[in-house]
Amino acid sequence: MPSRSTSSLALVLAAVLTIGAAIVVGAAYSLILDSISFINIITLAAAPGFGWLVASTSVNVLRTLRVHHDVRAGMAITMLAATLGFYTSWVVHVAFLAGDSAMLEIALHPSELWRVIVAINHAGSWKISGTTPKGTTLWILWLAEAGLIFRFAWTAKADLAVIAVHPYCPQCRNWVAHPTPIASFALGEEELPDVATHVHERDWDYFADFAPAPHEDRAYTFTVEQCPCGMLETLDVEATWVSPEGRNVCRQLAKQLPIGHEDVARIRGLASSRRAAAGESESFAAIPE
Repeated sequence: MPSRSTSSLALVLAAVLTIGAAIVVGAAYSLILDSISFINIITLAAAPGFGWLVASTSVNVLRTLRVHHDVRAGMAITMLAATLGFYTSWVVHVAFLAGDSAMLEIALHPSELWRVIVAINHAGSWKISGTTPKGTTLWILWLAEAGLIFRFAWTAKADLAVIAVHPYCPQCRNWVAHPTPIASFALGEEELPDVATHVHERDWDYFADFAPAPHEDRAYTFTVEQCPCGMLETLDVEATWVSPEGRNVCRQLAKQLPIGHEDVARIRGLASSRRAAAGESESFAAIPE
């Protein structure tokens, strides 16, 4: 089962790689747009692509280094990378306008860079329909550009949230994201800790005398997740019931417990035999071999 502990070294490496990629994206973004005469039209259209590239890079780096389980750390890295990439785009833009690569050194002097940006805002740097946007109008355009970049960088959160909760198979390098229910037993008067213990010990014979669940609101549900190559299978077990007060209660007894094909076959066999004994038909999907 994939470890949930986050390696500090791996996080640092992920940050370095993501930030490095964002800086390259920021520089390329600025150089390409500065080379286009109708930059005013293209900038707002290109900004989402800038943000999306940073988000995509961050997710792939975190996933490759297997430090994707900490969504908050992942988003901190993503947004820091977007910020430094955006900063780089301004540094390159200033150097381009100055026509002097030595101006790239201004990256080491943020206050000086800010003064230059304010000066550019006062003078304007491009025209649209014979008019040079400057002052408040230009600030609004720049804020819109920044907003689009960071908004699309933020989309990394949705991807990180998905892959953070699914097992990872190092064999096929894929995440399992399609759980398949394989068995459901009636929840009786047994103590839940005892049931959880037998599940973690993989003592499936313990469930040999359990009746099939007549209702989904009072059952032990066994769900398997499998990677595309079939080498990784994990088991989730939940107990669900309705409290005397009428509240739906769900308790996780096992989460992403590593199991083998023989375990799946045994659990399915027990569930099938109990349903057959009760005169019920098969109701669960088969797991590919």
